[in-house]
Amino acid sequence: MGGVRLIRVKFDYLLWSLNNKTIMKNKNIKKQKKAKNSLKSRSKQNLPEGYSYISYNITWEPIINKDFPEEVAKQKQELHDLLYSAPKKAIPRLIELKEKYPDIPELYNWLNGAYTNAGDTESSEAITKESYEKNPDYLFAQLNYAEMCLKKGNLDEIPIIFDNKLELSLLYPERDTFHVSEVVGFYGLMSIYYSDKGYIHAALTCYKLLDELAPNHQTTQRVNHHLQIATLREMLKLSS
Repeated sequence: MGGVRLIRVKFDYLLWSLNNKTIMKNKNIKKQKKAKNSLKSRSKQNLPEGYSYISYNITWEPIINKDFPEEVAKQKQELHDLLYSAPKKAIPRLIELKEKYPDIPELYNWLNGAYTNAGDTESSEAITKESYEKNPDYLFAQLNYAEMCLKKGNLDEIPIIFDNKLELSLLYPERDTFHVSEVVGFYGLMSIYYSDKGYIHAALTCYKLLDELAPNHQTTQRVNHHLQIATLREMLKLSS
């Protein structure tokens, strides 16, 4: 989806506690193509007890880190392209930059992407752990580490990684705008997590958001496949 696109996404959802975990139960999505610069707080009147109202912006416009050193900023687009076209060529350049600028979390994320796309699982897991240890509050470090935990079946680690705040606006209350890649990555992971925990309704709720925002994204397609299998398993359990 090219160009600048800023939409307003409104969430109404019910939160309830299950073993001290916050779980999404019901969400209604309303979209406006033109978002206002400032979000107006909605009156809490007429909301059922237990409901929280959440509103934030989602943008397709690249979010530029203004703190990037010039050397990194100049190579950003080229390195991003190499992640997909020639990841093995990107790896040594990213390693060099990471060693030179160890406090830039994006470099760890890009390097992880390069290893993953190059099929180097061992190195990908190593940089995932290093990134999370170094940048525990960086969303993509959290997502990559949580993804690794999901693959290994360590589901109980997921709430710990996100401090039991399984909703973006709870995780980052100071932010009112998220990039679509952050939203898709977060709710894609949450959908699979809920599914694997047996919370199919919550998993489907997350998936519906993905399907509205980015129906053709590979994460949306992967979640769709995962949920089809999970739903089939639930149906087989009920029929047995």
